[in-house]
Amino acid sequence: MDVSGTERLQDEHGRLLEANNLQFAYDNGLITAICPSENETAFTQNVKVSILSHLQVTMNSFQLPSVVIEDDISGRCLTRYFPKPSAERADAWTIRKVKSTAGCANKYSRKTRFDGIDLRLAQLPEHHHHSRQRYHQHSQPPRAQPPTSSSTAYSSSSSPPPPPPASVSNNNTETSISSATSTEAAAVKTWKIFVDKEEPIKRIEFGHTAVFVDVNAQTANLVEANQTLTAVLVGDFTNRATSFANLIRLIRKMDSEQLEELYNIYKDTKQAKDLLKQAIYSAGTEVALTHLMNELNAGQFNAPIFQLSLLPSPNLTQIEIIGNLLRSTDVKSLGLIVSTLVDRYCQSHPRCMQDEIILKNLRQLESSLRYDCSTDSEEARDGVIITLRAIGNVGRVSNKSEVYPVLERCLLQPNIFLRSATAEVFRKFPCDEEADELLLSILKKRDEEAEVRIQAYLSWSRCLSEGKLLSLLSILLIDPSDQVSSSAYPVLEFLVVKSFVASHLVSIRNSQDPFKADKRRMLESLQPNFSFIFNYADADLRRHSMYFDKHYYPDQFGGGVEATVIYGPTSPLPRYVSVNVTFRGFGRSFNLLEVGYRSEFGGKLRRTLLNEPEEMPSTYDGRELPYPAKHYEFFRESERRNFAFMRIFGHEVFQSTNADRDFMNLYPAQEVQSSLLEVDEVTSLPTIGGLSLQISMLGVSSQKLKYGLNWTNVLIDFDAR
Repeated sequence: MDVSGTERLQDEHGRLLEANNLQFAYDNGLITAICPSENETAFTQNVKVSILSHLQVTMNSFQLPSVVIEDDISGRCLTRYFPKPSAERADAWTIRKVKSTAGCANKYSRKTRFDGIDLRLAQLPEHHHHSRQRYHQHSQPPRAQPPTSSSTAYSSSSSPPPPPPASVSNNNTETSISSATSTEAAAVKTWKIFVDKEEPIKRIEFGHTAVFVDVNAQTANLVEANQTLTAVLVGDFTNRATSFANLIRLIRKMDSEQLEELYNIYKDTKQAKDLLKQAIYSAGTEVALTHLMNELNAGQFNAPIFQLSLLPSPNLTQIEIIGNLLRSTDVKSLGLIVSTLVDRYCQSHPRCMQDEIILKNLRQLESSLRYDCSTDSEEARDGVIITLRAIGNVGRVSNKSEVYPVLERCLLQPNIFLRSATAEVFRKFPCDEEADELLLSILKKRDEEAEVRIQAYLSWSRCLSEGKLLSLLSILLIDPSDQVSSSAYPVLEFLVVKSFVASHLVSIRNSQDPFKADKRRMLESLQPNFSFIFNYADADLRRHSMYFDKHYYPDQFGGGVEATVIYGPTSPLPRYVSVNVTFRGFGRSFNLLEVGYRSEFGGKLRRTLLNEPEEMPSTYDGRELPYPAKHYEFFRESERRNFAFMRIFGHEVFQSTNADRDFMNLYPAQEVQSSLLEVDEVTSLPTIGGLSLQISMLGVSSQKLKYGLNWTNVLIDFDAR
């Protein structure tokens, strides 16, 4: 009670810190285990870990000075211990502990749209080919047990041993540890803070837990937002980019009523409305996504929405809103966005398959396949193909025993586009014998199209072992002339597959990609067995399908290019081409961009080169075909279209099932100006007191594009800043 008789309120932070208990093991000065309550917040957990960091003493002996590597709240730090005479006693020394926290590793946590894989994972066994595959998709990490041993106990109402005095100077941490020279150090095996009641706990690594704080809503100024939007419309390049970044920040502060009011002001002005839509896409807050859902349901938004797949570090709320939008509209491309967000969430949350929101979205995608991917219209089939590619984005299914049989039946559909998409579904799946058996059966299938067999092979080879390579060898040793067939078609298909597999294996053997190092070593050990395959890869590349791999990684930075080219058995032009670009830097590998194009019996370039008619005769037309083509029933008029796709950071964000039509619609009739959010980063780093420092960064570019295109004249005017 104070002098006025009013009861003092307990400090909010103090109340939070005392709400839960933290258990830890302390072995000879080293913190060996930390088990906080499952109800512990990141803020209080970091403060308590900071206290433990000051308690930790990792010097191996009193032979000083010494330098050790120490893990604590600041990360993995180089720590120096050195003696100093005590000013209080002649027979005592002070051991001083000093570390430069600026140079600590594993210090920064990022909320980013740039998905990358830690290059250290390249040193793991081959089956960890994807970063998230460190965890089986249906497994659960064992529940943490509290550290137990003979120990000194401290109750929740008692204070733990006080930390040694600490001081901070010039980003260095100094801790003084006093010890009498005549007394041996006490060997305390384990300390533990125990609880008075049973309470669920978890086991964590000794370090900083990232804290990302969103801006508070209801602080935006509509007048400022109007002025900023006007500045974007009328400003030059530099001012336009700066103003667009400010507009995104303002939208992130708005509540639903403010955003609705701002949108209604400009809903009848096309240029301003389009600009505002871009800012709403980029904001990505719950308010912005909810507004987006309402507008899409009302049919108001018709702009490309793949920007939503680039939301930095998506959370369950964002996934749920966009998933609900997918279920309530017929915008099929939303499946690609939802699947991308789900996979990115699961990469940082290994127990994501226990979240009902994740399972709900996976089941929603899988339900679109029905029993066997059969459809009654071209539009419905396009939707199934996009769904298959969305499942490939996620790299997992809700229930293998239910979904795998459906995928197996999809591989029996007559449409080659659909079968090829089904074979490609498994491209990011964890190593799975059941999936590999299914893919291998397609690879062995003699009457299957070469493209489907090659896509099945690429998915099957995502995880290689010596046993799998030897089984592949037995398939390639089959003499195609022994195949019973009334035509040369199966022989041609086999040669197409064989040439691709040969070039793929040779490229892996010669690749400098660190993530292919284990596969390269296996192929080198099996060199005598595969010598004839390696020689076959030197065949005429103008008529053989092939895989190309070139990586350059000299030091800290590097990159690589991979290309896939697949020919049909009778066409002189490739039917499928894809190019994948990778960048490596800052200790991570970034799959920047992959683009692909597929065409069969279509395309202006091929018609021009072969002098073909615009409309190919149907299979029921008695006229002679312009050139021999077996299995022509697969390529009727409705199927002679061009497909295209684009993947960013390994996730497919754009899929066109009629590229000629879609790309023609992208030609601007007049000058186009736009602003794009290129960088949206939030970095969280710890202080030695356990508080987190958050740094946010937005990077915006402005573009102006104007071009004309015809067969005799091309004019392109592009300016970007």
